[in-house]
Amino acid sequence: MTFEIPGSLFRSFGRFASPNTDQRIREWQRQWRRGADARWSGLAADTNPNPAGSDRSAAWSAGWSWAEHHPDRRLTIQSRLAHPHRRVTDTFPRLIRHARAGAIGVSALTVFGGLWAIRRRRTRGDKD
Repeated sequence: MTFEIPGSLFRSFGRFASPNTDQRIREWQRQWRRGADARWSGLAADTNPNPAGSDRSAAWSAGWSWAEHHPDRRLTIQSRLAHPHRRVTDTFPRLIRHARAGAIGVSALTVFGGLWAIRRRRTRGDKD
């Protein structure tokens, strides 16, 4: 019984240190994305195409569960001025910020133009 604990730890370490770890991670990510896409397309959780109890099934289910509480922000509906990779939810707040900045710029130009016109009138009045 004393040899059982180190043996199980060694097996666990070997599983994580295997040379195909990157491949397993990429496969897990692919299945996670497929699960999220399935949820966003309206499929039910029991439509998992992977064998029950497998890592692929767990990844697909995790993606589906995550997508259940998070909207798909990769929608193709975009405003005309937005670049193609902008999320739909980002457009309105940025538009407001830019409008405020533009209003401040126009106001500054108006004040500057008014002061310049007043100065020109004064210099013309001094010459006459």
